[in-house]
Amino acid sequence: MKNIILSIFCLTIAGCRYQTELEKVYSLEGDKTYIESGVNGPLTVEEQNAIKKYFSGIKELGYRLKTDNRFNNYFHKKYFVYYQTGTCSNVILPKVAYEKVLERCEVNGFFICSEEARDYIQMLKSIEAELTDLERRSLEDEAGCGDALRELGVINESN
Repeated sequence: MKNIILSIFCLTIAGCRYQTELEKVYSLEGDKTYIESGVNGPLTVEEQNAIKKYFSGIKELGYRLKTDNRFNNYFHKKYFVYYQTGTCSNVILPKVAYEKVLERCEVNGFFICSEEARDYIQMLKSIEAELTDLERRSLEDEAGCGDALRELGVINESN
């Protein structure tokens, strides 16, 4: 009996942990909005921190999907329950905004932002590679998301 209760407790804790990980995706919306609203000119420390947080969050999601089988299974199981229409377009930084970030990060030949910013497109491609065909189609069909991912070169027209 103790083993059964302990097993249920452990599964509940693991589920909560993964739920928290998925909720981090929604926190990227605020960072994306803050990054897009940035003015031209030198980056402030707050903007650099937002850039680092945003791109690190994208990298962490891709890393977890690729390396953590339990998280990957939980992600696929909860994908259509958890992610609402608009999540992708609210989280993905469009190509124009991404290029603006890269320009602002380049100062006198030095890259002053986190290295994750340079690898954004590759990180999105690694996430896309972990998606099922049905999940991929739902992103392609989402208004604003499919176009943004095509512009970034994450998905092809033929997909």
